[in-house]
Amino acid sequence: MANLNIQGKVLTPASGEAYTTALTRLSELSQLPAGYIVQPSNYADVAAAVKFAQAQSPPFEIAVKGGGAHSATWASSSGGVVIDLGTLRHVAVAPDRQSIVVQGGALWGDVYEVTAKEGLDVAGGSLWFVGVGGLRPAVVVLADGRIVKTSKDEEPDLFWAIRGGSGKFGVVVEFVFKLQGLSISGSQSSTTP
Repeated sequence: MANLNIQGKVLTPASGEAYTTALTRLSELSQLPAGYIVQPSNYADVAAAVKFAQAQSPPFEIAVKGGGAHSATWASSSGGVVIDLGTLRHVAVAPDRQSIVVQGGALWGDVYEVTAKEGLDVAGGSLWFVGVGGLRPAVVVLADGRIVKTSKDEEPDLFWAIRGGSGKFGVVVEFVFKLQGLSISGSQSSTTP
C-alpha cells in the first residue's frame, strides 16, 4: 500500500504499537485484526485506500473507524482494510456563521468545542465521543474511489441514503451542518428550527 502515494499512514500488524493503538475500540469485542489500517491525511488518501481494497482478488473488506465507539464487528475488518478517519477531524464555522464544516473523523466533542467558542450550536449527540453523522451537503468517497459531493440537489439519492441508510453507501469524509444560536446558557442544547 505504501506505493499508492498515500500521504497519511499505512499500518500493518508489523507496525507494532502504532497498529495496536489504531486498532483499539471502545469495545474489545469489535476489534478485529485488520490487514491494513489507513490513517488518511486527505480525501484522496481515502479514495486510494478504497481503490486498493477493491483492486484485490477477491476485494478486501473495508471498514471505517470514526470515533471507535461502535461495538459491532462490522465496524472493523479481519484481514481487510480499516480506514481510520480519526486523522480527519477538522471543524470550521463558515464565514457567514450559518453552517459548520465537519470532517468525517470529528467527534461531537470537537464540534462542541468550536461552536461553544462562537456562541453557536448544532443539533447532535450529547456525548463527546459520539461520531458525527450527516444532515446537510456531504463529501463521500464511493466504492469505485470517486470523491463526490452530495446534497438535496447534487446526487440526491446518495444524499438521502447517507442520511439514514447506515454506512453502506460510501465513506463520508465531510459533512455540513446548519448552525443556530445557543438556546440554553451553560449547556449543549438542541432545538428544531
